[in-house]
Amino acid sequence: MEREDHSRFGRWDWLIARILLRIIVLTVVAASASHSADVPLNMVVSSSGQIRSDGKGPYTTGVDFVGVWLEPSKWSQMSFDFCMNWPFSKPVKPTRTVEHHLTAPVPGGGGTSVGVFTSPFGNDLVISKPMTATTKTFMDISVGASVSPHSSEVRFCNANCSEYYVLIFGEGSVWYPEEKLNGAGTTKSVVTRTSQTSWSILFPPKSIGRLWRRSGMPTDLGLYYYEGRVDVGIQKPAMSEKLDEHPSR
Repeated sequence: MEREDHSRFGRWDWLIARILLRIIVLTVVAASASHSADVPLNMVVSSSGQIRSDGKGPYTTGVDFVGVWLEPSKWSQMSFDFCMNWPFSKPVKPTRTVEHHLTAPVPGGGGTSVGVFTSPFGNDLVISKPMTATTKTFMDISVGASVSPHSSEVRFCNANCSEYYVLIFGEGSVWYPEEKLNGAGTTKSVVTRTSQTSWSILFPPKSIGRLWRRSGMPTDLGLYYYEGRVDVGIQKPAMSEKLDEHPSR
């Protein structure tokens, strides 16, 4: 009986040690990321709404030409970015994409349904930095708290990328501030810190973005409903890759 008790206590000690080690690892990862650029993330995209996953599961930075980061060093005006063709030379055929369904124009908002965009090229979601007047980056958000960034922007192109589009939420373009692409009449996304190392980016029901076509002279295409959710989490150090390195296939 005494030997059985010792065995039981040994199992509990092992379990507690594993839990404490996990907490320490996550804390170290979060602390390291808070002082870093190009923090690599894993990502899950909603399967319904206007922003949708391709149905192939989570997205991982460094795998299948996917790149998802906090603090991308190439663009100091961004606190977050994802893209589907990293590194930035076009590979023969990227294997992942994110869908954008621009099929729900706001009544009286000047738009018409322009279809579903599935090309992986020029396919981004970016969020401004600073995010708000009091919050510079994702790391500045307390666990459980939410902020609505000044600007969020979705980019995509048609099947052969002969036409490029941006969908703006909030004040204006993050990618192209010099072009004065405005977000008049739009709503803002909501970023929530769900744990020390994870966040959600939400476009709530009835969110509204302003669509611009950028091929040639920028053209205002009106207002569109856009709903969906993106969840991201920091990769463990062993999985991390720098922004300028090539991903594995």
